[in-house]
Amino acid sequence: MKIRLHQFLSKCGIFTSKNEVKNAIWSGDVSVNGSTVKDIKFEFNPNTKPVTFKGKVL
Repeated sequence: MKIRLHQFLSKCGIFTSKNEVKNAIWSGDVSVNGSTVKDIKFEFNPNTKPVTFKGKVL
């Protein structure tokens, strides 16, 4: 099942607002499967591709 990156991060519960989610993505602090992603609409399968925020796996 694919989900958009901003939706996944919002559901993780580590951000208090949608603006924080967007800023984290745009600043390059988020990577999917080892690659930095700066597109908030990026779609991926969280069951097969790990997401990291500032080096920590979510």
